Amino acid sequence: MNLQKFSNDFPSLVYLVRNNSYPVHSDFTTFLSRLKTYNSFPPTLCQNKYSLSEAGFKYSGTADIVECFCCGLVLQKWTKDDIPFVEHAKWNPKCIFVLLCKGNEFIENVKNEYVKSAHVCDCNQSKS
Repeated sequence: MNLQKFSNDFPSLVYLVRNNSYPVHSDFTTFLSRLKTYNSFPPTLCQNKYSLSEAGFKYSGTADIVECFCCGLVLQKWTKDDIPFVEHAKWNPKCIFVLLCKGNEFIENVKNEYVKSAHVCDCNQSKS
């Protein structure tokens, strides 16, 4: 599925939701249900449990490993500068939860920014 072909109008969003087997973890569809999984989240970690929950992530119970309730994306090794919704859109731009919360334009902007910032090594270039 190519999200670029879909707009954010209501019929398109309904089509996407109906034609996907989401959510992976239906017990965690609410913000509060996801937030409760962070009871053992180490306070020394650099991410905020509220931001992670808002972005659809539930805590795995190990280190800083989180999983999206909707698409099942698992992320870890967060840095203080990481923005949960941006990381979610970067690593799974097809997640229906991100699309419904943030919109297609947000996802496209994240994808475009990620491509711009990705370092490409030109292995044929000689070093001076």
